[in-house]
Amino acid sequence: PAHQRSPHVGDVPKPTRSDVVQVPIDHFDGQNSATFGMRYFVYDKHYRQGGPIFFYAGNEGPLESFYYNAGLPFDWAEEFGATILFAEHRYYGQSLPFGNDSFKKENLRLLQINQVLADYALFVTDFKAKQLKDTRAPVVVFGGSYGGMLAAWLRIKYANVFHMALAASAPIPQMYNLVSPTAFYQAITEDAAKSDARCPDATRQAFAAVIESFASVSGRATLSKSFSLCKPLQETDLSHFLQYARNAFTEMAMCDYPYPSTFLALLPANPIAVACQHIIANGTDGLAAAVGMPYSTGDGKCIDMFTAFVECADQTGCGTGDAAKAWDYQMCTEVIYEQFTNNVTDMFPPRKWTLADLRIYCASHYGTSPSLDFNRIALGGTDLRKVTSKIIFSNGDLDPWMPGGFLESQGPELPAVLVEGGAHHLDLRLANPLDPPGVLHARQQEKAFISRWLALLQGADDTQYVCKEIQKQSERISSSDRDVQHLKTWTDQLVDVQHLQACHEDAAAALKAQARRMDAAEEQIQAIKLAPVSQSQFERAQFDRLEQKVNSNIESVEKWKSGQQAQRDLISISGQRLQDLELAQSTLSEKAADAQRALGTLTSWRQDASEKLQSQHCSLDAARSGLSQVQDSLKGLGCSLSECRREQGADKEVLAKMGSRLEMCHKYFSGLGKGLADAHRQVVSGEGGML
Repeated sequence: PAHQRSPHVGDVPKPTRSDVVQVPIDHFDGQNSATFGMRYFVYDKHYRQGGPIFFYAGNEGPLESFYYNAGLPFDWAEEFGATILFAEHRYYGQSLPFGNDSFKKENLRLLQINQVLADYALFVTDFKAKQLKDTRAPVVVFGGSYGGMLAAWLRIKYANVFHMALAASAPIPQMYNLVSPTAFYQAITEDAAKSDARCPDATRQAFAAVIESFASVSGRATLSKSFSLCKPLQETDLSHFLQYARNAFTEMAMCDYPYPSTFLALLPANPIAVACQHIIANGTDGLAAAVGMPYSTGDGKCIDMFTAFVECADQTGCGTGDAAKAWDYQMCTEVIYEQFTNNVTDMFPPRKWTLADLRIYCASHYGTSPSLDFNRIALGGTDLRKVTSKIIFSNGDLDPWMPGGFLESQGPELPAVLVEGGAHHLDLRLANPLDPPGVLHARQQEKAFISRWLALLQGADDTQYVCKEIQKQSERISSSDRDVQHLKTWTDQLVDVQHLQACHEDAAAALKAQARRMDAAEEQIQAIKLAPVSQSQFERAQFDRLEQKVNSNIESVEKWKSGQQAQRDLISISGQRLQDLELAQSTLSEKAADAQRALGTLTSWRQDASEKLQSQHCSLDAARSGLSQVQDSLKGLGCSLSECRREQGADKEVLAKMGSRLEMCHKYFSGLGKGLADAHRQVVSGEGGML
């Protein structure tokens, strides 16, 4: 709904200056040079050279309403050295393109989202150049509700101007009508049930009693009195009255803060819980007290329900006055969603408001026909990974708009943050001692994302920045100090240990392969000993080459043994340290989520290690190639032996003459086989330090 309540100054400081900037009435008509004055506020008490701009994208209401109810930028400004800017949305507050004629039907045509985005992009660019005199200053755009949607779209459409965004309670999928029309009032009912499980049924019963009372004159008179209405209720007022009562719950649910607030209305702390207690205790009279909470002025005066609530295109309420007219028009052109109540999943009397109903209403009031298709295309859609990055979407679990938002992260650069115990963009409000732990945690997450993105934008090393953030948080997470220091001390060693482990695994595999090949060689030698041979000179030459290659392989094995023994020693020494480091990583991941992102950089380090291991693989490939040649030689020798067997009968006389010479060969290769067998056994068993 439109926001227009008088601002509550609280502890938000007054602007250091306010001014008006001239912006084009129509940014996209080159033949129209007309401009209008757009208001803006500046707070630059904490600005430091090189600091960012915290820009708030003004919503559907006067500038003051959001300046004094969005305190988060002020809480962060000193630490970041930021300048704070708030701009007023065209057609709201005093930023009227056609002055007092702005709300004539023919002049509303330039109340368009693309015009608003262009207003803000042009203004911020001009401000950086002419007032801040720092065109390189990064810009963080903030916004809540419709302003949160604008913040996200500014990042999507003008990424060269807005470098990151915090979009709080921004129901973009619902604005595209992609969410169940019953979700909004179901969420309000669930909020009521959280405060008291009896509340939804008690509220249903109270509304049923109201509808029954409306059937008689006396019943309507009683209702008029109990609801403190200025005018007697008429039988034809039932629909408006039920919407008026339902809208009260909308405002209370959106502002279900843990402390009193004046954002949308003068409300106590935890207004839904207060309303539920009224209804549970007093039925219809309790419902009257609950409905009166957001409408009452506190002076005991009666309420004109036709002035306090104006029926419009937005079934969650448009507010009153000129802001209501502007928002009503936007609901008839670009901000489009259906809203139903059914008295089953929610606690309100049944009412449907379909797209067909919306189009009939809009055609009769503005001559427009709302279309969903173009906005779904023009504003980036819902799969934002394809179009943008660095947008935080936050949603509170007490906020009725939560089901309409992005509730799942779309990657590390498009995080979704849940605000437990938070109503409508509670995380954007000024810090309060009564804030629930959930909002404190959400703000820490949001701040961490923005800090990291700013550091990266300004050229800081990501790993160094994360380590710095870990040190900053040491007071809040004292138990993680040792882990952080341990991580910093041993990160480099982790790479070495992992490198050694990989080398050891590869070497072990190579040695096993060599052992298998040596077994095969031994089998071939045994076969040679048992088989008669011809052409002795040829075979002796083959045996000599075999001996040379086997000796070469033994030398290679000895070298591997020496290197692997050193690696095993280092791995043995480092094993416990590696376990400690892995435990530290796990603990740090639980206590400091930001530190976990620092470990992501190990991926690139592992890639570097893989490149270094490539050279080791080359050496192993050379060894494997040598063994392959040996195996090929043995295969060739086997073939020769087969041929020799076939010629055995013809060569008996020659073999008899060469008996003594073969006996010498037999003794020689017996000794060689025994030596190879001993070497194989030592390699496999690790005797004598072979491994």
